[in-house]
Amino acid sequence: MTATSASSPAPSKNVFRLHGVNVLNRKNVDSLSRLTALERRRATHILDERQRRDTMNQLLGELANLVRESAAEAQTQTQTQQESQTQQKQLNADGTEKRPPVKSNSITTLRNAIAEIRRLR
Repeated sequence: MTATSASSPAPSKNVFRLHGVNVLNRKNVDSLSRLTALERRRATHILDERQRRDTMNQLLGELANLVRESAAEAQTQTQTQQESQTQQKQLNADGTEKRPPVKSNSITTLRNAIAEIRRLR
């Protein structure tokens, strides 16, 4: 048996088309202008996304403060009931020891806000 070698096609240039433009072809004026336009669009998108994230974090922070203030008011009302329990170790329903509260994240803030709104109804 003899092996036949198929002739391989000629190596093609590196081609990466984005919106119909070969962005790897930096010699072409059209692709350079298109590439800079894409870079500007990307930079604008990054700035817009950063502003959106900052606004969202600011509003979640305000909501967290409101929920904490409301929770603090509710806690002072029930504090007299809990004074007798503070001398003993506080246990969860399953018998495990309660852990100190952790730093609030956005999901916890939203859950607490929903619980507070339901409580106020």
